[in-house]
Order: sequence, then structure tokens, then C-alpha cells
Amino acid sequence: MQGRIAVNVSARQLIHPDFLKKIELLLEETNCNPEWIELEITESSILENPQKTINLLGKLRDKGFHISMDDFGTGYSSMSYLKNLPIHKLKIDQSFIRNIEAEPKNQLIVKTIIALAKGLEIEVLAEGVETIEELDLLNLYGIDSIQGYYYHKPMPLKEIELLLQSN
Repeated sequence: MQGRIAVNVSARQLIHPDFLKKIELLLEETNCNPEWIELEITESSILENPQKTINLLGKLRDKGFHISMDDFGTGYSSMSYLKNLPIHKLKIDQSFIRNIEAEPKNQLIVKTIIALAKGLEIEVLAEGVETIEELDLLNLYGIDSIQGYYYHKPMPLKEIELLLQSN
């Protein structure tokens, strides 16, 4: 597997009664493999209706979708939900990453999130990584992957195509 397309799913979409049917229709119409898609949800979207959301995410995961929790740490995290969520990845919000090397409290929070996720066999990604110092610290803590300006700032499609062709 080379990579996935990440799609943000809102709380409103998750609680829509036809959400799963619409997803299945889209897959059929596009001939898309669910393994190519990463559905990103937020902590707050789970709180609307926790059990229904957990059940729905389980069905989506069973269909082959990759599920990630976006902006982790910014909502009202509940450990009882986290242990039952059928997710593959936690994405640590960039507010904990920014200037992490000078923020001992953020270091502790990030180390704890990584250890917790690893204990639950969940992959961990850090959002908003911009510097080598942040990357080095995150690697020391055992981060699985990163995203952010460290790699590249947003760019037009033509520049992305040229970048990919040169690699």
C-alpha cells in the first residue's frame, strides 16, 4: 500500500441515518477500494452519540476503511471511549507540537499520548511538524509518522506533480 486519501467526516455526517448507505453507493459508483481511504473523525463527533458512532466506525473498519481520530487532545477525550474505538490512528493536534522542545508540559502530554496509543495498538501521527528539532524529539518519543511543513508547505497541483516526478 503506497498511501491513502484522507477524508474528513463531520459529526453531522456520522449521525446521518443514510451515511453508511451513501458510502457504499460511492464505492460502487467509483469502483474505489475502501483500503485506499482514510476516514478522519474528531473527538467531538464521537460525543454526539458514542455507542452509535462506535458501531458505525466498526462497520466502516470491517469494510476495509482506515479510521483515524483527527486533532486528538483538543476535545473532551474519554478513555472509556478510546479503548473501545475501532480506530487505526490518533493524530496529535499541532497545538501540542508547536514549539514542543521548549514546552515541558506539551512534551509530557505528547509522550503520554504516544505511550497510550502504542499500548492500545493504535498508530500515532503528529500534526504540524515544522522543524528538525520537533521531529527529533517526536522520534525519541516513538512517533510513527508526521505531517506538516517540515516536508513541504502547501503548493499548487502542478508543483506537486513536478515534485513527485523528480522523486
